[in-house]
Amino acid sequence: MRTFGGGDDDDRVARLNTPLCYAFASMTSIKREWAPGEKIVLWGAGIAVLALIANWIVVLGFRHGITSGTGSSSAVAASQPGRVVGVFAASIEELRARNRVTLIPTSETQKTFAQAPAGSYGFVFAPYLAHSAPRALEMYTHNDPSYFEVHKLSDNQAYFVGYVGPETQERLQKGVARGEKLTLYSSQWPKAPSLTAILFGSVKCGRTRDMVVRRKGGTVVLFALDCKAI
Repeated sequence: MRTFGGGDDDDRVARLNTPLCYAFASMTSIKREWAPGEKIVLWGAGIAVLALIANWIVVLGFRHGITSGTGSSSAVAASQPGRVVGVFAASIEELRARNRVTLIPTSETQKTFAQAPAGSYGFVFAPYLAHSAPRALEMYTHNDPSYFEVHKLSDNQAYFVGYVGPETQERLQKGVARGEKLTLYSSQWPKAPSLTAILFGSVKCGRTRDMVVRRKGGTVVLFALDCKAI
């Protein structure tokens, strides 16, 4: 792989620039009295030379950028056929904005997910996720460590939001194969710091476990949701 600052392209730049720069230096070093019109011509030629050099450097840099590729990865994991892939975000606010969802109206609380308007989110008591079909889940407007957040997108796709540990995060970024197990938590805690969203229907969650964990400010009760990719 070629790197900018060396190689054949740079040699060509050197060969191109040397006679031009030499000519410019020669023109400006001649000791004589120049007429005003001649000075304008000389300065114009000098500016043209500098512009040519700058343009060639930009072209080389552009070519280098194309051939070297990109070093950063997207914040959203790419879809993997036949595998469960998590959608990750730095914060819940970022994830909500990306999914374009707003909190369900208070008047909609305790209604089912099927009845909730598209482009909205709410909260579901953790054990319901393991024992109810997604359409039948009752949604609430209040947040609590024992509740999972669920998103109903404008196209009616459904996601539930949870927290995972580093090992599960890595697996979800690569894609979890059918039959593999994973655990998500209803609230963030030291062993599960990473926020992710999972598509309903991509996993089957068989059980929930309540846990008392210590966090900054005291202890809380949250739920672990044990699932399997399908």
